[in-house]
Amino acid sequence: MRKLLCFMLALIMLTALAACGEASPDTAAGNTEPQASAAVPADGPRTVEAATVDELLAAIAPDTVIELTGACYTLTEASNYGMDSGSDYYYWDGCDPSDGFGLVIRDVDGLTIRAASLDTGIVTEPRWVNVLSFVDCDDIRLEGFTAGHIDGAHCSGGVVSLENVNNAVIDGCSLYGCGTEGVTAFKCDTLSVAGTEIWNCSLGAASVNGSKNVSFDNCDIHGINAEWGLFKISGSEKIAVLNSSIYDNDGDLFVNSSYSGGVYLGGCEINNNKFRDVFASTVYPVTVEGCAFTDNDIIRWYADMSSFGYNGENMKAADPDGKVYSYSELWNMEKTEKAVWNGMDSKPAERELTEADDGKVHVSTVDELLAAIAPDVTVYLEPGIYDLSTAAGYGSYSTDSYYWEERYDGPSLTITGVSGLTIEGAGADEVTIAAAPRYADVLAFEKCEGLTLRGFTAGHTEEPGSCTGGVLDFELCEGVSIEDCSLFGCGIMGITARDCSELIVRATEIYDCEYGGLTFFNSSAELENCNIHDNGGPDYQLYESTITVDGEKHSS
Repeated sequence: MRKLLCFMLALIMLTALAACGEASPDTAAGNTEPQASAAVPADGPRTVEAATVDELLAAIAPDTVIELTGACYTLTEASNYGMDSGSDYYYWDGCDPSDGFGLVIRDVDGLTIRAASLDTGIVTEPRWVNVLSFVDCDDIRLEGFTAGHIDGAHCSGGVVSLENVNNAVIDGCSLYGCGTEGVTAFKCDTLSVAGTEIWNCSLGAASVNGSKNVSFDNCDIHGINAEWGLFKISGSEKIAVLNSSIYDNDGDLFVNSSYSGGVYLGGCEINNNKFRDVFASTVYPVTVEGCAFTDNDIIRWYADMSSFGYNGENMKAADPDGKVYSYSELWNMEKTEKAVWNGMDSKPAERELTEADDGKVHVSTVDELLAAIAPDVTVYLEPGIYDLSTAAGYGSYSTDSYYWEERYDGPSLTITGVSGLTIEGAGADEVTIAAAPRYADVLAFEKCEGLTLRGFTAGHTEEPGSCTGGVLDFELCEGVSIEDCSLFGCGIMGITARDCSELIVRATEIYDCEYGGLTFFNSSAELENCNIHDNGGPDYQLYESTITVDGEKHSS
């Protein structure tokens, strides 16, 4: 079986001249004991040679360099495949066990996996899993090997997936389909993909979501069906594609950029591609400089975004000074060598906010409100409307205290990991916090403690159409107080809580929400003197939750 799988891999990897071979008898798969190479300084990383998939898995640990000395590492042949790994640093993810399991490397800092030649391959067989996934890691390096799925039916999993990973490098690799995307980055900071081939993927070369400081430099990108965008970028900032050869791709979109500041395309050779639209962007234009577009089959340079409510020059491609390119300027652009992008981004101007004599930080704009979000701070909202879509870094810029999550029609604000925060308005009749996208929650909170919200109205801006987002959304929060607020639709639910405790709602009005007043999942709450009326569903929906309403207990 091993010979058959490796032979199949060799066929699909002809372009990269990569072949997976059978391990030699002295490195049988059952040998799980990694062998360390020459000694290294005690304060430096250890180096481990791994000739088999079991040795590779056994070596995964912080501050480790894994040298791949074998030819083929078929993850599905691991001796503990699909079982408890017995390791703190990786596990098998079985979101669809009938298809198989995917390797997820987690909580590892300072891990390098490298090979001397692209003839070395890391492969997997299940179609629904990523080949290599990294979650909650820092300082990851992948160097000099080939990765993809063993040849077979259509895939729904990608090749390299990074979630909440900082300071990662993919250097000199070959990432191929079957695999939906070569690189998937979610909530990552500082990712460099350099000198890497990405080819034959079924949905795109890369997807970047909620990330910043990501670059693709000197890459070879070809043979991809870009159904959602060869590069799909959302809610991110400072993303660059530099000095790369991009050819023989086809699909709906070339660059699909939404709510992402500082997206840059420079020094690239883009030829023999077939795209319906070249650029589709919302809010921020894509900066293009020194790229050669030759022999491409293009229907439109700029996508028609009017059906999504977006029009204007920001939805196009511009030069570094912000001037939008005409079609002829793009056709006639010449390639420059070794483009460098120092980047404009969507970071709002620095604001110096100080406490007033009353111990509160007084704000009067959305940007000031966002800049003031921090632990143990009371933010006082002066009278007015705080439309979150007017933020300077709307949908793109994030901090340790908040981020934007892209929904179908726009970004949704989530305040995260903040303790002791109070957001206080001058009164529900004088202050409104509003969200424009109908699929976004107005305010979402996760992993917050000691949170107080009082004295303001919250809801979606008055636009035609129904909503699928709520008003206030809480997840994994403890000690939340909502006082003297007014929560209204369009919004499907006034308050939604998941895995929350010690939530208190006092003297608050909830009305005109499409699906009901409050929904609680595995949560507890007390309601006192609230006015819940004219909603499209029940006042309370409880799932393994308990609430007390004016002294009367309700539970599910």
